[in-house]
Amino acid sequence: MLLWARPEDAQVFDPAAARLEIAAHLRAQSSDTLTLPVWLRAPKDTSGPGWLHAARLPPEAAEAPAGVAAKPPNARGEPRARPRCFWPVG
Repeated sequence: MLLWARPEDAQVFDPAAARLEIAAHLRAQSSDTLTLPVWLRAPKDTSGPGWLHAARLPPEAAEAPAGVAAKPPNARGEPRARPRCFWPVG
C-alpha cells in the first residue's frame, strides 16, 4: 500500500504531499515505537486519512527467521516467507 506524509490536522489530500518511503523512514527512527499521520491512496485517486503505527522488534525476534505464511507453497513447492509486521532492530 502506498502512503503519503500528512500533517495531523489535514482533512483533504494535498497532491504535493511527499510519498512516504516506509522502510527508510522506519530505519531512521531512534525510538522503539512510532505513530505517524499518513494519507492512504487507492486506485482512481481515492484517498483518506490514516495512521501508521509501528513497534521495533526485540533483538531476539529481529534475528529470527520471518517464518512461513499460511499460504500454499509456490510453484516449485517452496514455502513462502511471511513479511515482518514490525521493523527490525539495527
